[in-house]
Amino acid sequence: MNIELSALEERAEAEENMAEALRLLNAAIRRVHRSGLLVQAEILTMHSPGGSVPQVNLGTLDRQHGAI
Repeated sequence: MNIELSALEERAEAEENMAEALRLLNAAIRRVHRSGLLVQAEILTMHSPGGSVPQVNLGTLDRQHGAI
């Protein structure tokens, strides 16, 4: 029972961490956009023995001159 509770707590903490990370990411994207840059986002799939895992790749583009 203790192991189950520990796993549930770990999942809940992971969800909270993901939500906070997304809030920070969205705030950063808004700030970059206000500064005159565009945000380029790409979802990559990383393959490992444990299965495939999505990974987000972010970059910025100057609205007038292209890639930075």
